[in-house]
Amino acid sequence: MKPYYNQNYMREETLEGDIIMLERKIFCDECRNDVNYIVENAEMRGTLKGETYTYSGKIACCIDCNSEVYVDKINDYNLKVLYDKYREKQ
Repeated sequence: MKPYYNQNYMREETLEGDIIMLERKIFCDECRNDVNYIVENAEMRGTLKGETYTYSGKIACCIDCNSEVYVDKINDYNLKVLYDKYREKQ
């Protein structure tokens, strides 16, 4: 029997090593509703101290209207990757 999998949930591991399932719902400004979202890889650009850096980031998209939605964990991930690129150049 296959394990149950639902793309509307994401696996997350806690610091203690436990696996929990989080529902992937976020408010979409276009749909004006709480919706599920998907995460896609994207080539991004960011500017720090006057220098522009290109990096491979992630974006979250509403599965109903395909518009970009804000997810704090994805934003944190993108900032970390951008700052890592900045530190590489130093």
